[in-house]
Amino acid sequence: MARTGPTSTPIVVHDNVFDRVIATPHMLGGTVVNWALRSGLALEGPYTFYLEWAEHPDAGWEEVAGPTSDMVLVDTQQRRFSKLPHSVYRVRLEAASETRYSDPNPLMGNWNRHDFLLAREVVRREYLLLTRYTGTLGAYLARKQWGSLCSSCADYDTGQPTNAHCTECWGTGITGGYHAASNLYLAEGRTNFRTSRDGARGMVSDQVQAARAVACPFLTAEDLWINLQTDERWAIQSKRTLVEVRGKPLVWDVELRLLPPSDIAYEIPRDWAGG
Repeated sequence: MARTGPTSTPIVVHDNVFDRVIATPHMLGGTVVNWALRSGLALEGPYTFYLEWAEHPDAGWEEVAGPTSDMVLVDTQQRRFSKLPHSVYRVRLEAASETRYSDPNPLMGNWNRHDFLLAREVVRREYLLLTRYTGTLGAYLARKQWGSLCSSCADYDTGQPTNAHCTECWGTGITGGYHAASNLYLAEGRTNFRTSRDGARGMVSDQVQAARAVACPFLTAEDLWINLQTDERWAIQSKRTLVEVRGKPLVWDVELRLLPPSDIAYEIPRDWAGG
């Protein structure tokens, strides 16, 4: 761990604090890049992220998007295919006193030209199907995995929330609770009911919904999806890959759990801007 120097200039540290960085073709051209940080990161905030691109790992880096405090940025540039085979992205994290970089992430990976064009067409068709025919528009809120502990209810030793109805962290233990809302279409499928024992509610029967989604952004368990037609609040439980190209997921089958009306999630604004 680097130590803070006597000046205000951030120290650049090259060890990787990123758990993953995933680049996905956007249906309108350009690239969507998602990332996550490793759990238990001891790095003084606040965190600000920037997206950088290079023609190959040893070339000069160009800042193409940012700043943001969320977990996704979009490179809107439609680049010529001749520049894609070796091109890479990396995420720059600027913290209070340090700057960190993710490992270079190749856009193409093990794809050839045919794979890239196929993936782009699959994503385009899936978006078209979801936005025009089968999909339901919702607000997607990624649950925070890092940040300042909630000053109202987080346990000092464990960091876990002690108040499920806290409006400072929305019951997550991290100030703000969720990153800013973004649009996400889901094609809802089969519905089941699952009985389980809940420590606070006893035996409960939860409604579980299957749905189809484009594999961008990178969904994780306990993220929140708000149905903008019904205002129902759903917690993402799991996902599995339905369509992939050479191991890179393009379409997911997602399982969601309907939250009860008493859940604090119903107090979160649909247009939540993060916090």
